[in-house]
Amino acid sequence: MLNPDPPKPHESGPGGRGPGHPGAPARGRCPECGGAALRGPDNPHRPFCSRRCRLLDLGEWFDEFGTRDEDDEARD
Repeated sequence: MLNPDPPKPHESGPGGRGPGHPGAPARGRCPECGGAALRGPDNPHRPFCSRRCRLLDLGEWFDEFGTRDEDDEARD
């Protein structure tokens, strides 16, 4: 008898190819929120999980260059 509801590709189990199968997109943790993030070309925001996390990280990076240390002010 045929299985009326075959497993979806993202489901693991008998007959299904779970996330650990060869060819599955690599997954990792988003460096901003810690959520799951795809590590392949299918994710335009990699290594982040979303545009939001990518922009939050960029904002933090810009803030680092927007501040000046006392040592830098003494040189001016």
